[in-house]
Amino acid sequence: MKNIFKYALGTILGILCLMIILIIPYYYTNYTDNTSYKNKKIKLFNNNVLYINNFHNNDYDYVNAIINAKNDKNIKGIIIEVNNHNLNGFSKVKNIRDALKEFKKSKKFIYAYGQYISQLAYYLCSVADLIYLHPSGKLDIKGISISQTFYKKLAKKIGIKFNIFRHGKYKSAVEPFLYDKISHESREQYKNLLSSIWNYIINDISKSRNLDIKFINHFTNELYGENSTLSYKYNFIDKIAYYDEFINAIKNKNKYKINFLSINDYIEYLYSKKDNYKNKIAIIYAEGLIKQGEGLNDIQDKNYELIINKIINDPSIKSVVLQINSKGGDAIASENIYHKLVLLKRKKPLIVSMGDYATSGGYYIAVAGNKILASPLSITGSIGVFGIIMTIKELTNKLGITQDYVSTNKNSRPFSINNIKNKYKNIMLKNMTFFYNKFITTISKERKISKDKINRIAQGKIWSGIDALKIGLIDSLGNLNDAIKIAAKQVNLKNYSIVNFTIKKESFIKKLLFNIFKNNNYYQIYNDNKNLLLQLKNNNIYIYTYTNISIN
Repeated sequence: MKNIFKYALGTILGILCLMIILIIPYYYTNYTDNTSYKNKKIKLFNNNVLYINNFHNNDYDYVNAIINAKNDKNIKGIIIEVNNHNLNGFSKVKNIRDALKEFKKSKKFIYAYGQYISQLAYYLCSVADLIYLHPSGKLDIKGISISQTFYKKLAKKIGIKFNIFRHGKYKSAVEPFLYDKISHESREQYKNLLSSIWNYIINDISKSRNLDIKFINHFTNELYGENSTLSYKYNFIDKIAYYDEFINAIKNKNKYKINFLSINDYIEYLYSKKDNYKNKIAIIYAEGLIKQGEGLNDIQDKNYELIINKIINDPSIKSVVLQINSKGGDAIASENIYHKLVLLKRKKPLIVSMGDYATSGGYYIAVAGNKILASPLSITGSIGVFGIIMTIKELTNKLGITQDYVSTNKNSRPFSINNIKNKYKNIMLKNMTFFYNKFITTISKERKISKDKINRIAQGKIWSGIDALKIGLIDSLGNLNDAIKIAAKQVNLKNYSIVNFTIKKESFIKKLLFNIFKNNNYYQIYNDNKNLLLQLKNNNIYIYTYTNISIN
C-alpha cells in the first residue's frame, strides 16, 4: 500500500512539473498587442483568393483585412463558406458585410457557399456576387424574435418567493419572476426593437439581391428557405451545387492558377508587415458582465482600472477607443469603471464603439466617452436598476426545515432564507431610487440632455442603434474602424499603431500552479460563490467540497 502511494505521488508530481513547463511561461499575457504576430512568417503568393470560413478573431481584424485586400494586387477575390461558423451578433456581421461591400468597389469577385445558411450568415453573404447552396441545403430565414421563460407558477408551487426591487417599468430582466407572460410594456419595446432591426436587415438584403421587401417577408413567413429549389426559384441564391463544384467553378473562372489564402493567415501577414509607429491608439475591449473583482472572466472592475491606469501613464498612447459588448451588471463596478474612464478622458480622447450590446451598466460606462458610436443593429439603453432577493419560507415549511439565530442588534440579520424585514425592504427600494437617479443624472451631465428627457427615454427601455441616435443616446452610427479614425483625428494622427488591451482567460490549473509555486506556504482558491475550494497551507493541500441542491 505504501508503494502504491509513492507511485501515485510520483505520477502526480511528474504531471505537475510538465504542466509548469508548458503553462507557466505564458502566464503574463493579460494584455495583448499586435506585435505578437511579427514572429509568424506568412508568405504571400501571387493570384490569391481570400478564403473566409470561420470568424474566431474580432471583427476589426476581419474588416481591416478585407479593406486591405481591396487594393492588394495579390488578392484576386474572396470566397466565403458560411455554415454557421462562429457567427453571432448582427452588429459584428454588419461590420464585416460593410467591408465586403467596400471590397466590391475594386471589381474583384465575392462568391459564397453554404450547406446550412443561418439568418446571420445569409445577411453576410447576401452581398456576394454569387451564392451557392448545397442541393439538400437550406436558408434558415424565419425572422427574429425574443422569448422569455417564466417561473412565477413554479415558484408558487414549490414555495419560493422572489422579492423584486426595481426602478424602471421597462426593466424586463425581473419579469420572469413576476408574471406568467410578457408584460404590455415589454411587448411594446420588444416589438419596436425587433421591427427596427429586422427592417434594417431586409432593406440591406433587398438592395444587394434586388428583391422586393414585401416578398422577402412573404418568403420568410412561408419558410421557403427550407427548400433549396425554392430558394433558387425566388432568387435568394444563384446556384445549387456541391462543394467541389463550387470550388471548380472558382478555378475555372480564372485563367491563372490560384492559391487559397485563409483570412486568418492574411491577418497575420498584415500584422507582420505593419509599421510599428511611435504614436499609438489603444483599443480597450470590454466584453461580458460587469463585476467587482479581478478575475479573468467578463468585465471585472479591478482589471479595467489597471488597464486604464496603464494607458494614462503611457506617453506613446495618444488616443483611446473603448469597444463595449456588455448587457451590464454590478452597479458599483460600473461606477468604478466609469470613474476611471472619466479620468482617462481628461488626459486623452476617448471614443466609444458599441458592439451588439451596450445596455444598463454597459451604457453607463459608455457615457464617459467624448463620442459614442453604435451599429444600427446595436442594442443599447436599458437605463434602470433592479435587485432580487429569494426567500423560501413555504418550501422550508414543507420540508420541515427550520432556522434560528442570535443577534446583537434588532437588524443584525435584515433578511434570511425565510423572511425580509420591512425596514430592509424600504432600504432596498430607496437604494433602487438612489442608483436610478444617479444613473440618469450622470447621463444627463455627460450627454447634455435634461434629466426629464432622460427619464422619459430611460425606465429600463432598450433601443436599437438607429433609434438611440434619434433620441441622443449616441452621437453617430459607425463601427470600430470608424471609431479608430475619429480617435486618430482627435489628435491629428495620420500614422499610428494599434495596441489592444483585453483580458485573456486563464485556465484554473494555470492559475493554481503559478500561485502555488509563487508562494509555497499559503494559498487559497474560491469559487464564484466565495466558497473555499482549495487551501495550500504548510505544504499540505486541503480540498473542500460543497453540496448544492437544485430543482430541475
